[in-house]
Amino acid sequence: MKLNLFDLLQASMSDPDSPNILLTVHLSDLHQLVVDTIEATRERILPLYMDAEKERPLTRKEVAEQLGVCETTVFNMARAGKLRSFKVNGRPVTASVMSTQSLMPKPRNNEQTSFT
Repeated sequence: MKLNLFDLLQASMSDPDSPNILLTVHLSDLHQLVVDTIEATRERILPLYMDAEKERPLTRKEVAEQLGVCETTVFNMARAGKLRSFKVNGRPVTASVMSTQSLMPKPRNNEQTSFT
């Protein structure tokens, strides 16, 4: 069985009784280790980042752009309780990406839809 450096390191880290070893590594193998490590890290971190981005608070302007309405409509929707509104560092923010997506109209048969 032939392991690449990344798999070898992963296997030795999961076994606390693994012996210490001394390796001579070719530069190309070291490069591949770095590439494999970056890819494995990206696979673990990217889903976490995407979830965090969905929950990011939006400004009124961003919400208005997403919903295709003016900022006054967003203010009125927040006041009516259709959007959650709060302040961060004294600046008003409204809702999150996920909550605004639930308010977006679903077009039917090429019809234009509005919030008013």
